[in-house]
Amino acid sequence: MTIECTTLLDLFEQFSVPYYCKIDIEGEESNALMGFEGNIDKCKALRP
Repeated sequence: MTIECTTLLDLFEQFSVPYYCKIDIEGEESNALMGFEGNIDKCKALRP
């Protein structure tokens, strides 16, 4: 069985940064966010 995966950063680069992103992956949310580390400035909602 092959399962494709991607990172949040790759998704945001492909589809643009969403205003809201719900992450519900059974306790692994922090691991998903690690892929976005260093790129938080791309998130419009968190800009000053």
